[in-house]
Amino acid sequence: MNSKRSESFHKRIHARLRHSEAQFRALVESSVDHMYMLDENGTFLFSNDQVGQYGLRQGRELVGRRLQDVMPHNVCTLYRQKIKEVLAEKRVVTFVHTREMDSGVQFFQDTLFPIRRDNRIWALGGICRDVSEQKKIEKQLLQAQKMDALGTLVAGAAHEIN
Repeated sequence: MNSKRSESFHKRIHARLRHSEAQFRALVESSVDHMYMLDENGTFLFSNDQVGQYGLRQGRELVGRRLQDVMPHNVCTLYRQKIKEVLAEKRVVTFVHTREMDSGVQFFQDTLFPIRRDNRIWALGGICRDVSEQKKIEKQLLQAQKMDALGTLVAGAAHEIN
């Protein structure tokens, strides 16, 4: 009778675990951002499927690869610097970088954060968001502000001449 209770208990635990994992996967795989985990050496431990910027289709193609295997040298160097910063300061670090793509230059904002286990950092989590459209709008706004300032200057000069 005790073994039946134990078996039933284990089945409930496994069902909860499967449910929890399904929720996690649904959350991570539904994201439009690239969500990933790195070890301290810059090797991908996990990745969702938002990996188009690496020329890949599925996140599992990224797992086991190192930063230098999939990123240009300058971006890889920046990532390594930011990984050291996260590990040394044990805090979240956010940075922006660019990559040359077939469609032109794209801007990405990355957030790296420590993942702790047993009171020590054992991995880094990351979220990479394409902010190219936002940068394009910021550039247009800056240009409009410059034109506005120029218009004000010209109007003031014209007023002084009159």
